[in-house]
Amino acid sequence: MRIVFMCDFIAPKGGAAKVGVDLVQLLAAQSIPVKVLAGEPYEGGLADDISVVSLNQQKLLLTDPRIGVFRGLFNTAAHAAVTKLIDQTDTPDTVYIINSWSQILSPSIFAALRRVSRRVLVYAHDYFLACPNGGYFDFGHGEPCERAPLSLSCFATQCDKRNYMQKIWRTGMGAMRRLNWNVDLNGSRIIVVHEGMVEYLAKGGIAEQFISVVRNPSKPFTAVPVKAEHNREILYVGTLTTEKGVDVLVDALRERPWTLNMFGEGEIRFPPAPNIIAHGFQSHETIGRAAERSRLLIMPSRVRETFGLSALEALGAGVPVVISSQAQVAADIRTHQCGVVLPAVDKASILKAVDDLYADDGRTAELSRRASRAHAMISPSFDEWTAQILRICQSMLKSH
Repeated sequence: MRIVFMCDFIAPKGGAAKVGVDLVQLLAAQSIPVKVLAGEPYEGGLADDISVVSLNQQKLLLTDPRIGVFRGLFNTAAHAAVTKLIDQTDTPDTVYIINSWSQILSPSIFAALRRVSRRVLVYAHDYFLACPNGGYFDFGHGEPCERAPLSLSCFATQCDKRNYMQKIWRTGMGAMRRLNWNVDLNGSRIIVVHEGMVEYLAKGGIAEQFISVVRNPSKPFTAVPVKAEHNREILYVGTLTTEKGVDVLVDALRERPWTLNMFGEGEIRFPPAPNIIAHGFQSHETIGRAAERSRLLIMPSRVRETFGLSALEALGAGVPVVISSQAQVAADIRTHQCGVVLPAVDKASILKAVDDLYADDGRTAELSRRASRAHAMISPSFDEWTAQILRICQSMLKSH
C-alpha cells in the first residue's frame, strides 16, 4: 500500500492538521510509503522518509480577494499538482487521503482525482462536504441551522459570519465540489470523527453506506492526571474566533479573579486584562504545563463541533471540561459525567458553570477522577486509530 495525503495545512496548529500530521507519521513508521501535498508552505517537522510537495500558498481569506475568489472555486495549481502526482506516481495500491481542502486546495482536487475515485478517502473534520459554511450554523441569527444544504431555503439565508456575498461564494464552492465529485457515483469513502456527524452529511446528500466512523485519538496534556480540585486556573485551547465563543468567554471571565490561559491564534483581539493571558500557538508540552495548574478546560463553541480534540486531551489529563452542547463529544461528557455541558453559549451560563466548580472542591475532584477514566472510553489509542484507517484503506483496494 502507498498513501498520498492531501491537506490545506501541514503545520499542526489546529485539530484537523494535528490529526493529519499524526496519521502520516504513524503510517510512515509502519514502512508505508507516504507522499504529502500541502497547500501551505512546509517548514519541516515530518520524518525524513515522508515526501512533501507544497503549493506555498496562503489560506483563501489571507489572499488578495481578486485572486482568492477564483482560487477558492478552482485552484489551478492544486489541480495541476494532483494531476502530476497521479501521472508520475500512481499505482493500483495507492490510496489518496484528503484531510482538508476548503481553505487552499479547493474543489479542483476532486476533479483531478476522478480517475482514481475508488481509491479516494476523504477525512471529514468538518461539514464542508455538505454545508456551505462548514458548521451548520446561522451566524446571521446566532443559532444552529437545520436547513437542507444548498436548498432554496439555504441559498436564500444569509448565514455567513461575514456577508451574503461570502455565502454565495461558499455555496459556489459546494456546487463545484458536487459537480466534480459525487460519492454516490464514484465509489470514494468518507471518514467522520464522531457518530453524530453522519446525519448532517446525509442531509447534504451523502449516503451513509459510504461513511465510516473513526474517532480521533488524543494525547493527554499531562503524563499523570492532575488533581483539578487543587488548581485555580482555567484553560482554553483552540482558535480565537467568534464561532468558538471566545468573545463571550473573555467577557464573562473579566468579572472573575481566576486566570484564563488561552492557547491558539485567530482573528479576535481583545483589550488586555490581568487575568486573561493569550499565549498564542504553543507546543503540546507548554500547554501541558498550564494544564497542570488548571481546574477546568472550557470549550464554548457556538457552531457544531465535530469532535473537540482539546477537550479529550484535557480529560486524559484529569481536567474536567465545560463544553458547549453544540460539540459532538458533549453527549459523551454527559454520559461519563466528567464535565459540564453548557445549556447555552452566553455569559450567564459560562459564569454559572465556572462558579459552581470553583465553589465545590468535592464535585471538582470527582469530575477530575472520572475525566481520566473516561478518556480511553471516548477516544481510541493511536495504534487502534491507525489500524482502523488501514482496514478501511485495505477494503477500498480489495473492492477496486
